[in-house]
Amino acid sequence: TIAVGDYTRLAVSGAVTNNGTINVATSGTGVNTTDGELYIAQSGSVANAGLLENYGVVNNEGALRNTDADADIVDHVGCQFGGNKAQATPGEYICDVEDTDVDVEGDRVAYAMGDNMPTTTIRFVGENKTDGQSINQYVYNLAGYKTGNVLPYNFIIATDPATKVVLNGLNSSNVAQNVTITGTLTVNDGSALDLSRIKLIVNGEVTVDGAMNVKPTVASASTTEATGTIAFTAASDVNVNGTYDVAQFVRTDLNNNMTIAKGASATFNYASYTDIAHVLNINGTFTRVVSTGAETANPAQVWVESYTRGSNAVIPNGLPQGR
Repeated sequence: TIAVGDYTRLAVSGAVTNNGTINVATSGTGVNTTDGELYIAQSGSVANAGLLENYGVVNNEGALRNTDADADIVDHVGCQFGGNKAQATPGEYICDVEDTDVDVEGDRVAYAMGDNMPTTTIRFVGENKTDGQSINQYVYNLAGYKTGNVLPYNFIIATDPATKVVLNGLNSSNVAQNVTITGTLTVNDGSALDLSRIKLIVNGEVTVDGAMNVKPTVASASTTEATGTIAFTAASDVNVNGTYDVAQFVRTDLNNNMTIAKGASATFNYASYTDIAHVLNINGTFTRVVSTGAETANPAQVWVESYTRGSNAVIPNGLPQGR
């Protein structure tokens, strides 16, 4: 590890290969001159095969590039990158986002998605804050950031357990918008994600190690959106290692396989409609909320091509439905 502490400037004028960690610190004072600085001179280069974390300042007048598929450059909230653009691929340029008050602090999501940024992964971080509307939530409206609302990134939800990230696509006309994530979506262990008033499509794999809740695309849903609006579409596999919940009146399309791991759970509430194109692998708890009369007259529908039951499978109510 190379630690560039606050009030410290490390100048690189030769060739550096990082197979470990470079950490550039911030003093936390809000004064630029007190942060740590990694300065790469015109004659210098940093070939990053490990992890470069910038909390302070990186000024690059030479060359900064990832040289390994597992290499990461991390742009933490409050840091500065200056000079020549970093080369992110192979590897990742991870931009952390924590927008507690856009009106005061600016729009960090827009920064991460800027046309000239080398961002490959957007990671939502934070802990136990409020956006002024919802306690212990960060609400992000992803509609409109890129042309056609297509976002060419991987997304990671990595908040404190007390904080929930809400992705929505509500525009000024109060109609939920389609938002497509072309990469992967990961909800870290201990983190929580709500999809609310959004029509989200994820082309890459979805991994739920924490909690993921799929809610209606409108503010006051009163009927299952089984013939039109789809709240969540997964083009690739959905792997549930934590908890996954489909709310009442929600339709989802999972266009490959879904796996519920040992100790994990997936709950499909009454009057919801889920279509799984291929195999539902159950090795945790699979729950279709039952129909008990007037209040839940329409049971959860979960349609599959086929399903498997592992030795740790728990199915308290109905099995999935074979097409």
